Amino acid sequence: MDLFSNLGDRTLWGTDISWLNLEGPISDQKVAQNPKDQSLVFNFSRQAVEALKYLKITAVGLANNHTANQGAAGLSKTKEILEAARIDFSGDPNKVDIEAIRRYKQGNIAVALVPVNFFSGSRGVEEIIKQEKSQNNFVIVLPHWGNEYEIFHNTNQENLAKNLIAAGADLIIGSHPHVIQDAQVINGKLVFYSLGNFIFDQMFSIETQEGLILSGLISAEKIKIVLTPIISKKMKPEIMRGADKEKIIDRICRSLGDYCKEDIIEI
Repeated sequence: MDLFSNLGDRTLWGTDISWLNLEGPISDQKVAQNPKDQSLVFNFSRQAVEALKYLKITAVGLANNHTANQGAAGLSKTKEILEAARIDFSGDPNKVDIEAIRRYKQGNIAVALVPVNFFSGSRGVEEIIKQEKSQNNFVIVLPHWGNEYEIFHNTNQENLAKNLIAAGADLIIGSHPHVIQDAQVINGKLVFYSLGNFIFDQMFSIETQEGLILSGLISAEKIKIVLTPIISKKMKPEIMRGADKEKIIDRICRSLGDYCKEDIIEI
């Protein structure tokens, strides 16, 4: 696909789970590519699912403030299209539902993905985390939260993260601010407050064209995560190099201390 000509099709290959936040519904109809200016009501072309397949995405998150933009019918159609493409979906834009949790097992490690939209329906998320931990699952919480375009997390995010970790979250990876935010270790657990954008039409600033891919290995003893900053050029993502890459990694690692060595975090 031309959109990924600068990235290639192998960046997310070879993983047990490859997840991203799907920030809108996918239509089974032809969608106009030139919507009204400043429109924040999203409706993705059917080609979006082909992009997910090309990237070898195994699962997408639906717990955000845009997947319900085309109403209940649009959300249902999105799920139908994803199912037909054999792409898992997890989370719900309006509520936290145990039925929307996805679990993956490899060897002795079972991972539970728990997306939650804190702008709409987060009630019950802590109980679900506790329930997943009672099954001895490694719980990754994927919150939609925070203030847009702010490169540092806010007090509300941090308080929510503390509550999620107290409930049993093992790793937190956030989205929504559209920029890369800082990271933190809370009670021995990693929190990435926002990974920024991967593909989005926000070309009005450098920060909104930057994103972060996390790849890692989860074992019974530790978590190892590799940081891969990306930059989008006219919405075409590519891996960041040189000083630009180091700037992002330095910002992420600044508050992680000895947990971070160059672009690798181990905890």
